[in-house]
Amino acid sequence: MVEALGNLNGLVEIVDSDIVTSITPVICKYEVGIADGVYFNFLSWEEVENFRKKVKRSICKNIDFLVCVFYRYKKTNGKEVSLWSDFHYVRFGLEEAGKLEIKVHHFKGTRKLPLDILIKKIVEKINERVEAKGFKHLKFIRLIGH
Repeated sequence: MVEALGNLNGLVEIVDSDIVTSITPVICKYEVGIADGVYFNFLSWEEVENFRKKVKRSICKNIDFLVCVFYRYKKTNGKEVSLWSDFHYVRFGLEEAGKLEIKVHHFKGTRKLPLDILIKKIVEKINERVEAKGFKHLKFIRLIGH
C-alpha cells in the first residue's frame, strides 16, 4: 500500500470535466504524505524504506496518509492557472484478516474530485503494485460515505 501511494505521489493527469466539478478539463497533481506520529512526511522513496523498517519491528492496525490534489487549468493562451486544492485524510484499516478498509475524509478544499474517484484511483494503484509482486488484486466491495 505504501509503495502504491508512493506511485500515486507526483502523478499528474488531465481529468475530464465530466469527472471533476469544473467546466473545463483540469490538470490534477497528487501529493501524498504518510503519518509519522502527529505529523505527515512527504512520501518519498526514502520514507517508503523507513516505513518498511518500522513494519518489520511492529504491527500496524492503521496506516494514515494525507492525500493532496492540486488543480490547474490551461487558458486558451497556454498559461496555467491554479485552482483551489483538495486535502484528504486516508486511513487504511488492517484489523481484519483478508480485508482492507479504506476511510477517506475530505477536510479542506472544494471537493472537485469526487471521493469515489479518489478511492478507485488508490485501489487501482494498489492493484498495479500487487500485480507486479504476483499477488491477487483487491476486490472493491462497496463504497460507504457522502
